[in-house]
Amino acid sequence: MQKKIRRKALKFPNGFGSIIFLGESRRKPYGAVKTLGYDENGKQIKKYIGYTSSYDEAFELLLNYNKSPYELKYNNITFDEVFNMLEPKLLETVSIGKMSESNYKSLMSAYKVHLSKLRDINIMNIRKKDIQDIINNCNGRHTTRGYIKNIFERIIKFAIEELELPINTNIYDLDIGKKEKSDKHFPFKSEEIIEIKNIASQHINNYNNLQAIDTFILMAKLIVVYLYTGLRPSELLDIENINVFLNEDYMRGGEKTEAGRNRIIPIHHEIKPFIEEWYNSSNKYLINYNGKKMSYDRYKKLFDKLMTSLNIDHTPYDTRHTFSTKLWEIGTSDTDIKVLMGHSLANDVTNNVYIHRTINHLNEVINKLNY
Repeated sequence: MQKKIRRKALKFPNGFGSIIFLGESRRKPYGAVKTLGYDENGKQIKKYIGYTSSYDEAFELLLNYNKSPYELKYNNITFDEVFNMLEPKLLETVSIGKMSESNYKSLMSAYKVHLSKLRDINIMNIRKKDIQDIINNCNGRHTTRGYIKNIFERIIKFAIEELELPINTNIYDLDIGKKEKSDKHFPFKSEEIIEIKNIASQHINNYNNLQAIDTFILMAKLIVVYLYTGLRPSELLDIENINVFLNEDYMRGGEKTEAGRNRIIPIHHEIKPFIEEWYNSSNKYLINYNGKKMSYDRYKKLFDKLMTSLNIDHTPYDTRHTFSTKLWEIGTSDTDIKVLMGHSLANDVTNNVYIHRTINHLNEVINKLNY
């Protein structure tokens, strides 16, 4: 039997592929390989195009593959075209509860505001540097940069896995910088809460035609509800009327984690009048602003205006911090705090498996809360 002679490898251009000698004992010892991308650890995702008995045959395989490595209809596909193919799949994950609506909207916003400038570029011509420059110059906070990176990764991953495009960009090595340290996130003071509750005690005549003073009253009512529920800002805004059970004093909602989604939210007796005031079975969402669902951006803008008018300094998330701090101060158990905050009990097997937090129990716990 004639011994197979291993040929010295040629130097190929970037993206062309490589030829690997797999050993003399094999009938076809040469493998033609293409790198399709990188996994989350930066390791190459390789695809064997085929195996041959000679180096020249392997080279011909790579040559032919590079001429037409994927369906011709994807030959000049743009970044925006791939995004438009991915978007319905992301929306589907929202409908089945695997992604929150607010997370979906943040991804869509990151694309439209920051990545749309790449929309008409062939996706295979986009390089990591292009995206890194966008992230570096976006003037957004760490969260915004994270959403830019996230939606870009999803688009590229879809192109590699679903369309089998030979994209070599290492998409998992983008730098979004360190998270900014906040000098806020401190609880509301008692006098601040009293002032806000005094404003919230006033009546609003027409929620579909809010005047300036009505908007301040509505915002005060919302802040009080946040103080007694610990909900994240978007969680309350996303609650639908169908998930409000006034007779049983609870709502269902939440997002972020598996433990937080669709959780029981007990209604404290002090905020029940507000929930009753807003509840309208003909509307989809509990919280409306001039006849439409209130967005987080609108809430944040109105929240900041109210804080400025009262000459106090807080962020929307400070209500959640106040809630958790107050629960701890009145001696609420760690497990009940986790349940009410929508945190996971994964590391607390006994409480997670054997203790069922009933609606009545959570209502008893929450009604001990008094600012």
